[in-house]
Amino acid sequence: MNGRGHGFGPQDQLPVEEVEHRIQRVREDVTAAPSQWLPGYLSGMLTASAPPGMVEQTLTLMSDICPQANLTMLRAMANADLRGEVRNFLRAAGQPRGA
Repeated sequence: MNGRGHGFGPQDQLPVEEVEHRIQRVREDVTAAPSQWLPGYLSGMLTASAPPGMVEQTLTLMSDICPQANLTMLRAMANADLRGEVRNFLRAAGQPRGA
């Protein structure tokens, strides 16, 4: 793991140990029953004021994940240097660089 984060410079990169820790946590989560870990991810995805129907739909969609495919995607993202892609996305979205 290269520890590359989504920032714009070396100071924004996560330490390799942190990347590995996060991958291990997700690996443990996605191989457990969805009811054990899905609710804990919602606070990072939805606001507290999200409509109950949206919360239920999100939980339903997330419960259908394929653990192996999710881990493959996670490893690819952990090893990718996405800094240029983030810049392109922010530019296309009209956000100032470094936002």
